[in-house]
Amino acid sequence: MADYADFTRTMTRADIHKFRFTVKDRITGAIQDITNWQKFWVSVKVKPTDADPGLFQKTSSGGGIALITPTSGLAEGTIASADTNVAAVPYIRTTYLMGIRGKDPSGNIWTLARGQLVVLPEITRATS
Repeated sequence: MADYADFTRTMTRADIHKFRFTVKDRITGAIQDITNWQKFWVSVKVKPTDADPGLFQKTSSGGGIALITPTSGLAEGTIASADTNVAAVPYIRTTYLMGIRGKDPSGNIWTLARGQLVVLPEITRATS
């Protein structure tokens, strides 16, 4: 596991899961205006050395991350049902690594948060 975790998110396998994050300066804690940031990534992996996209990856340019209130640093990630409704996600409680990165207007890449995504097995599988 990661040497530190900023967060732990828990979701049910095959469900849609939305989460919000606020971009802050790690030293001062000041909220950042992300209006002109070039890109954001959310990656979910089994281990840190897995090549991107890992189990799955969301981006602000490719889908899955939306800027909600950019002047207040607020963005929202969406994990789709299809991201965890795959053979690679077992029907047992499983903990994955999750990382959030951003590319600022100057092209600098920042790790904004690292944590864990706990995926629980669904109990009811009915869809209609």
